[in-house]
Amino acid sequence: MKEVSKYKDKEIIVNCWRGGMRSKTVVSLLDSLGYNTLQLEGGYKAYRAYVKERLYNYQFKPKLVVLYGLTCTGKTELLLKFANSIDLEGLAQHRSSLYGAIGLVPNSQKKFESLLLQKLDELNQEKWVIIEGESRRIGNVIIPELLWKSMKKGVNGHIKRSIENRAKAGVAEYLNTEEKQKGVLEVTKRLFKVISKQKKEEIITNLEEKKYFEAVKILLEFYYDPLYSHTLKSVKFDFEVDNDNVLEGIERINENDYRFE
Repeated sequence: MKEVSKYKDKEIIVNCWRGGMRSKTVVSLLDSLGYNTLQLEGGYKAYRAYVKERLYNYQFKPKLVVLYGLTCTGKTELLLKFANSIDLEGLAQHRSSLYGAIGLVPNSQKKFESLLLQKLDELNQEKWVIIEGESRRIGNVIIPELLWKSMKKGVNGHIKRSIENRAKAGVAEYLNTEEKQKGVLEVTKRLFKVISKQKKEEIITNLEEKKYFEAVKILLEFYYDPLYSHTLKSVKFDFEVDNDNVLEGIERINENDYRFE
């Protein structure tokens, strides 16, 4: 009860799997203790059916502005400067790469869908919404088909940034704690696509010697860029943004407002 007491001044919704006697009993107990409590009708099973039915038949009205770019060009940083944005990686708690879960606790598909539905409802009256160009799968979660199709029909922006600033951003994001440093080293040892054994060993050596900028720069140039550049070549871009200066990047996106009708 000590944990529940933290929510004495809030409305508490109690549920079990089907909304049966277990949750009803808890609601009765909390009511008797003066809590403002409700029972979720049909339980979590009914709630999941509600989320899936709404999400997979969603009519999302805004035009999507989809930001593409190589790794560490600051796409997420840029889109979060706009209130009318959806951070899919944030909802998934995964950055959509082999290193994507480092420092995070990835969400399940169920939690991802619940958070996404809430976000879509919040933004459905906007004229346009910014989102990052992703593959259909982000870690272990999958983007619902209707949103995925909307992304493919959106206005596409190409976000660019110098390799030096990309490397600095990578260090700040992935190597700013000892736990993350260990995680990056372990993942690097398992790299096998695109990168040569020599370059992989160079990255590992730099990581072990705490030369993090040098390690990330090699990783970007010889692993990430060759791996993802083919995706960029397949996209027709409507505008470009130089994101070495985030404020200028915001202005550049706002200049294209007429394209987002």
